[in-house]
Amino acid sequence: MKPAQPRQSYDAIVEIERRYDRLLRTQVPDEQFVRVLRTTQSEWSNAVWAASEAIGPSIPASDELDRGLRLAQQPVFICGAARSGTTLLRDLLDGHPQIVVIPNESGFYRTVERELSALRSDRHCSYLGARWAGRLAARPPHWLLGSSTPRNSPYVTFASEYAGWWLAPERRKEARISSWPLAAFALAYAQRLGAGRLSPRVAKWVEKTPGNERCMARIWQDFPAAKVIQIVRRPEAVLASAKHMTTHRWSRRRTLTHVLGEMAPSYSIAAQSRETLPDDRYCLIKYEDLTAEPEAVMSRVSKFLEIEFMPSLLQPTVAGRPAINNSSFATSRPDLREVLDPIDRAVLTVAIARQAAKLGYVPDVAASGAAHPVVGNPA
Repeated sequence: MKPAQPRQSYDAIVEIERRYDRLLRTQVPDEQFVRVLRTTQSEWSNAVWAASEAIGPSIPASDELDRGLRLAQQPVFICGAARSGTTLLRDLLDGHPQIVVIPNESGFYRTVERELSALRSDRHCSYLGARWAGRLAARPPHWLLGSSTPRNSPYVTFASEYAGWWLAPERRKEARISSWPLAAFALAYAQRLGAGRLSPRVAKWVEKTPGNERCMARIWQDFPAAKVIQIVRRPEAVLASAKHMTTHRWSRRRTLTHVLGEMAPSYSIAAQSRETLPDDRYCLIKYEDLTAEPEAVMSRVSKFLEIEFMPSLLQPTVAGRPAINNSSFATSRPDLREVLDPIDRAVLTVAIARQAAKLGYVPDVAASGAAHPVVGNPA
């Protein structure tokens, strides 16, 4: 049950939130601006967590705990190389009433676990609570839980509920897994979407982080019933999208690092997993199929996830709001020959061509891509 909450003012949070909101909506590509943005984000997140500590953990009732533990054991992980369409797929799943979709990348297996190892264990909850409260504000569309007022802050409530789920391993052995901090994030977010309760309709939760295909054994160690969806895309389009996103700081070394360190392992894992992993645990889809025939692909995805096919699966949203276009190229796509130079193409051929061919991709840098029926051109 929830502790009695002392009446307190959130004036300081509201003031920081207003400053932070102005920065989020400005987004100037300037080093000084970025420093101010990050400082303000940290100030806001820490203020939210401090206010939640004044309230104390919101401990789920026994029946809510049972429901949460069942839900925690049913994750879906979306993965693939960055710029392959992972965001689009996640946002297409967002509006379905049978699943709750974490609206931002947690990075739990790729980076967060390493960061936690450098902290004292008694700081883990506060570190993640503040970090993930910030994730619910920073990504467009911003302020996914709404705005704070002097008498109420949904982010403070989220942080308090996260602290409550964090303590679940003390009550139930099912929660004693090393991935529980991630599951607690999903449960606290689901609780906010349900206005303080977990919806009885929700049967699965979804998390998306590019590169998680390299963590499948780790995922299944903690979540034996987890389902993994990997999305692949034509290699030339992936590299072109990545280069265009960071034109001002892209270099030849960056190309090699991205292709060899991120893309090559992803295509290799996809080619192997499609042949070896059970169909009820792993699903491979191609970005080109998703954008050309979204209804057919999302119907296959709904069967894989054992959820009802609904029209919402064809409309990308974030927390129920229309998703912001995540494409590198807005509404038009350039000829890839204008983005990739001969060395880029040579690196792709040497590093990826063999595995990509197993997935049906042959080198074709002339392909420019076309508009598709899914809203925008999310990459």
